[in-house]
Amino acid sequence: MDEQTLSPNTFNIELIDDTRLTPLIVDLDGTLTPTDTLVESVIELIRQSPFYFIRLPLWLLKGRAGFKEAVANRVRIDAQSLPYNIPLLTYLGTEKSKGRQIVLATAAHHSIAAAVATHLDLFDEVIATQHRQNIKGCAKLAAIQQKVGETFVYAGDSKADIPIWRAAEGAILVGVSKRLADKIRRDRSIWIEREFERAINPRGSWSRILLR
Repeated sequence: MDEQTLSPNTFNIELIDDTRLTPLIVDLDGTLTPTDTLVESVIELIRQSPFYFIRLPLWLLKGRAGFKEAVANRVRIDAQSLPYNIPLLTYLGTEKSKGRQIVLATAAHHSIAAAVATHLDLFDEVIATQHRQNIKGCAKLAAIQQKVGETFVYAGDSKADIPIWRAAEGAILVGVSKRLADKIRRDRSIWIEREFERAINPRGSWSRILLR
């Protein structure tokens, strides 16, 4: 099944007074798309010129946000060519049609997030890494709360998202591992709105991407 509601702490989001007042925040890498846009960017950079392989360690000295910015300044990801989680996209479109605010929040560089948002024409706001601030984990939570307030639902895929799920009104789990899913279901501070399987990446392994 593409969509599941199996957890004992799963709830129907329509029980909230007004779904339209509950923004839905969506992660990018591993959630909206099964791929890692930073890895794809680095691979594309090296394909353009192997010389960049030598410079990567130097860029890492700038920190994660600085590294992402250095890569993003030299290569552009084609948002149209990215694989997407279609069942999740369908759900987001349905919620959008009800008047719900949909926000893309990602640790990917802002240039990538903006390209995805433009291509999908679905998101009301974009929160992403830029200006040397890496938007991940607690930093992402703070950025979300600053943008939409304390009440929101968050769609994510990894353990780095746990602080956000705990702070959220509800959680959407996308392709999480069985171990992580079991942990979340035991956490009574996290209410699950929906669950989706991880989309298959038609590009295959990173080595195949490098050699294509």
